[in-house]
Amino acid sequence: MMARNRPNHSPIVNSPQKKLLVSLLIIFIAVVCFVVGIFSGTRYLVSGPRFKHLVISRLQGQVNGRISIEKLDLKWTSLTSGLIESSGIRVGEATSDPLEIALSKLEMSFDLREILLGKLEIDFIRIIKPIIIADLTLIKSIVSGSAPQNRITFFLNPTVKSLRIINGSVLNKKPGGPTKNYETLFSCVECSAGNLTLRGVERFEAHGASHEGPRTGRMEVSGNLETGSNADENERRKSFIKFRLLDYPTFPVSHLINSFFPKIPSFKAIADANIQIIGDWEEWKAKGSLEINSQASPNSKGHTRASHDRVTAGIEAFRKADRLTVSIPSFSAPGVEASLDADLSDIGSEKAIARVNVRKADINLDEAIRVAPIKLLSTVDQERILKAGIKGKIRILSASWNYRFEAKDKPKSLLSDLVIDAALNQVTAFIPFLELPIENTSGSFRLNANEALFKGINITIGSSPIVINGWLSHLSTKPKLDLFISMKAQASDLQYILSSKLWGDRFEPYLKWMQEPGGSVSVTMDLKGYLEKPSMKGQIDLEDFNFKTDSINLPLRKISGSLRFRPSSMSVSNMKGFVGESPFEIKGVITDKESHANLELKINASDLKKTGLLGAGWSLAGTSPLSMNMKGRLPDIGFSGNLDLKNLVISKESWIKKPAGVPLEFEFSGIRNAEGLTVEDAYLVSDSGRVATRAQLKDNGRFSAALNLPPKGIPTSDLTWIVDPALELQPGGRIEGDVLIRKDRNQEPVFDANFVLNHVSLRLPRARKRTDGITGSIQLKGKTLQMTIERSKTGSSVIASDLLITDFSQPRYKAVFDCEFLDTTDFTDQSGQAPVMTWIDWIRSNSVIRFLNQSKGSISLKIAKGKTTYRSFSDFRAEFEGNGGLLSISKWQTGFADGILRGTGAIDIRPTTNRPLRIEFQGDQLNFDRIFISDPNRSKVDGTVVSQGYMDWRIRSGIENGGIYKTGSMEVRVADGTVYRFEILSKIFSLINLGSILRGKLPDVIGQGLTFQRMNWKMDVFDNKWKIKDLKFYSDAARIDASGMYFSDQGRVDFKVDVAPLVGFDTILSGLFGNLITKDGKILNTTFRVRGLTSSPDVRLEPFENLKQEFRQGG
Repeated sequence: MMARNRPNHSPIVNSPQKKLLVSLLIIFIAVVCFVVGIFSGTRYLVSGPRFKHLVISRLQGQVNGRISIEKLDLKWTSLTSGLIESSGIRVGEATSDPLEIALSKLEMSFDLREILLGKLEIDFIRIIKPIIIADLTLIKSIVSGSAPQNRITFFLNPTVKSLRIINGSVLNKKPGGPTKNYETLFSCVECSAGNLTLRGVERFEAHGASHEGPRTGRMEVSGNLETGSNADENERRKSFIKFRLLDYPTFPVSHLINSFFPKIPSFKAIADANIQIIGDWEEWKAKGSLEINSQASPNSKGHTRASHDRVTAGIEAFRKADRLTVSIPSFSAPGVEASLDADLSDIGSEKAIARVNVRKADINLDEAIRVAPIKLLSTVDQERILKAGIKGKIRILSASWNYRFEAKDKPKSLLSDLVIDAALNQVTAFIPFLELPIENTSGSFRLNANEALFKGINITIGSSPIVINGWLSHLSTKPKLDLFISMKAQASDLQYILSSKLWGDRFEPYLKWMQEPGGSVSVTMDLKGYLEKPSMKGQIDLEDFNFKTDSINLPLRKISGSLRFRPSSMSVSNMKGFVGESPFEIKGVITDKESHANLELKINASDLKKTGLLGAGWSLAGTSPLSMNMKGRLPDIGFSGNLDLKNLVISKESWIKKPAGVPLEFEFSGIRNAEGLTVEDAYLVSDSGRVATRAQLKDNGRFSAALNLPPKGIPTSDLTWIVDPALELQPGGRIEGDVLIRKDRNQEPVFDANFVLNHVSLRLPRARKRTDGITGSIQLKGKTLQMTIERSKTGSSVIASDLLITDFSQPRYKAVFDCEFLDTTDFTDQSGQAPVMTWIDWIRSNSVIRFLNQSKGSISLKIAKGKTTYRSFSDFRAEFEGNGGLLSISKWQTGFADGILRGTGAIDIRPTTNRPLRIEFQGDQLNFDRIFISDPNRSKVDGTVVSQGYMDWRIRSGIENGGIYKTGSMEVRVADGTVYRFEILSKIFSLINLGSILRGKLPDVIGQGLTFQRMNWKMDVFDNKWKIKDLKFYSDAARIDASGMYFSDQGRVDFKVDVAPLVGFDTILSGLFGNLITKDGKILNTTFRVRGLTSSPDVRLEPFENLKQEFRQGG
């Protein structure tokens, strides 16, 4: 029975519990083996090169641009823990990508278990020496939405427990420079953060430095950040960010602004900021302050700005949903104190709206101009603004700006919804778009994108006050205006006022014509219509107005009167004044349909001469009334008038002389049109007839005029009333011809003229005798003058000539004079008459001489027969070559005194000459009696003469003998001649007394004459003093040696004469007396002194010293 009660001990495998336990154990072992296999397989798959290839291919698909990694290792610190170490990581290329990233070293630790459980949990990431290189224009493309969007997607939810960045840098890639042309924006960047997820950062802090010169700025940012994405609404935490700038250089911001607005110049400053932001991405608020202090830098003029230009601002901002509100309760800058609000709604929408409202602003221009961005203006406007100076105050009463960001294909002007209400107080400035300087401007205005309203704007331009009321409208399309302007302008300010773009180019022609204005102008004006061409209505009152103009070279002065204008008409009433000293009055009406005006001008002769229209040499006296009427429709205005020259005295050098009282009028008519001014019919009217003229002056500056004499010409008898009486113009002649003048702008006038002279007789200026019967022609074509005189007669001289002159700018001439007969006394001063002027005065004043001094050419002179005061000559020929004022005579020759006289010479007619004439000569077979003055009742010498020498005519001071004297030297040889009635020799022979043996042997010089074999002498000439040297006279009756002086102006001599009489008896006397009365076989000389006038000389025997001496020697 006890056996039946023992427990049953069966094997466990046979029990259900044991089977379950075994099953669980097997499953566990299998799971462990699977997990170990998974870990081992994963480690195997992501190890070695396969891991590096996997990472690069994954990132390459996420980021546009090339990625390179020099080294990438995965180390397993435990079965489930790994450490990734990488170096030499680079994203992007310097040559093509706007963004580059380079990492020197990267370390990352992770737990494989979390990854296998679906969590990407990274224990830490450490980045060493990262470098970010970016082109700041990339930000511009990001803002505009044109930048490529690179987003990295994660298949797991990443979490980074710790992030550390060590010694990072941010560089800016300078555009347009070399490939590696960088500047450092931030350096020494350190950053630490904890618990980074896609929802935000639990904590972070970062700081970095920015350097500019010796200054180092610092940026600090810290806090936490919640993006709100993938977060439960109940679990969302608020973000808190604290941002600080300390001595931060603003050049990175300046470069960023410049990428958006290239015209805004770069600027240098130091910024301090302290801003706190709290909230989340959808709703946050910020508050802080900003202070910017400028650095010293030269402006465009080289002046250094103040180093403490300071800008401060308090900032408050709030964002909720799609709306951002910014308030700046206090803004302070140099010369500016303001407060404003800004609002941006519909953020993220294509139709976002921005609004800015300025509550108030006080602007002191004296200070604000120093920092104003005037470089946005043109260079010319910058210079004008700086020259004009900007000062005064502007108070912005209110200002608002709205802008709706529309689609890119429909851009909207930034100023389309700008409205400003402002008041001006003593503002001095320059308005660029009107090109107008203003001073002491006060008043108020309202300005928006489409309209400008002016109320009581008081402007001073120069010393001229101007008041403006009204408005400009449709500024964004085709501007219109409605303005009332009143001003009391000083004439000196008209240049600035009327050159303003407000008037367009309406007054430009008048401003060019009007110079040095003076006096005052009162203007009241209504301007209405389109800005480019408004209609004007008003009145201009001139008071003591004056100006100058190049057109007439005379001042217009003391002008008073009124000019009333309407949109379609303009009237002038009682406009009076003076042109120079000549009074004028003008009145009339100009309308769109027809205009008419009348000008009355009483021209003073002195004013007419000052205009320069008559040229040099004209002399005027008296007054001449001008009456002119104008009528027509713009642009074609006809005119006609009359200039009465009756009471005018007109003279032109020695040619024209019209006395007062001789009737003479100038009648004219023509038209003024779009092409210019045309005088169609004009006549110079006198009692003798009418001379027709016409002229045209085009607006392009081209001028032409013509003068036509009647077809049959003008009889010289009809010109006697206007020709100078001294010219002795004789009746019986006739002048035919015409003149054409052409002139282009800034060019010299061109003349074409043709005149025919028929038997014209007159006395040429300064001529001794009248020239009769001038017959020939004068042709002027451009720069060529051809004058041919077929025949003319002056006194007994008959002359024909041909003259050709080419190129008046550098003249060349060729002249030929062919004289049938020439009497030099017809052209020289009368004997004994005092000269009118000296030679040098004549050279400097004579127009022909002036022409020769400026030209080159040749002159050929032929005289068939001629005479001087005492001598005749024939077949004279001479060739002259001129080079400026020097004329060389290469050869001259003439028949003279029954022989030939020839030679060379030179003429110097330059104003500085001291020897105007030199003649070198040689005479052959000349008749002595035909050379020298022969008095039939006194001495006479026959014989054949050979001579040579030279003569110079030189300039002397004073007017004696025309301011000239002669010097020279010559040698004369006379052969086989006879001396008759020579008083000096007769007296000498009468004094010789050698006894009765000689009586009757001496010749009768007075009656029969004295023959000689030869007579020679040399002579030096100094003005009127002739020095005779080595005069030797050989004859059978006597031998004479003489020397001394002859004073030609007095007819006086002073000679020493040695005479050896009866030279044929010297041998006989020597044989009889030996050496008693002879010496060397020759009779001793007898010496005489001859002094006094040649007509009655005093001849004295010198003491017989020679004979006494001979006797003493013989004894």
